[in-house]
Amino acid sequence: MEKNKDEDHLDAMNDLIERGGPNFVTKAVLVAVRTRRLDVMKYLVEEKGANLRSDEDGEDHQLITPLAVASQKDCLSTVEYMVEKGADVNQRSGKLRQTPVMIAAQRGHRNVVEYLVRKKADVSLLDEDEYTALLRASESGHLDVVQYLVQSAGAADAIAESGVLCMTPLWAAFRKDEQKVAEYLVKGQEKADG
Repeated sequence: MEKNKDEDHLDAMNDLIERGGPNFVTKAVLVAVRTRRLDVMKYLVEEKGANLRSDEDGEDHQLITPLAVASQKDCLSTVEYMVEKGADVNQRSGKLRQTPVMIAAQRGHRNVVEYLVRKKADVSLLDEDEYTALLRASESGHLDVVQYLVQSAGAADAIAESGVLCMTPLWAAFRKDEQKVAEYLVKGQEKADG
């Protein structure tokens, strides 16, 4: 009986894992997430013991985590699987030390943002630029994410300053000429001042 393409792929993956050791397993997870191969990622986690709670080597926080990659790529089923398997929704990664919810908010992936918030992602955390998820969404012009964070996620910093830069979501939206977001935030401020 002939092997199908997926079986050949897994055979090749197993061969590389045998040669590359445990570090290769983690790198392979990142490749599987980047290429949207949930089946391969599940295989690596369930059969090869890949760790979803750490970055590539557990030390270098400049590297991006698999959950951050899935959040960036709007792969909700992959995000759900990783969280179910123990991935930390507040783990920071990358040069900016962003959490998955910050990354999803900046990209406008509301479904991923909502899921991560339901799983207790902390929307008040600051990245290296001292931006919250709400600031990232505001600056990027993702009105639906901004609305969700303000109304549902309890993002109390909707109008408040963030970090030492004293950046507000309203200022971030104005700065990037994101008029609809700015108008929404102004209306929210008017209601708060009521």
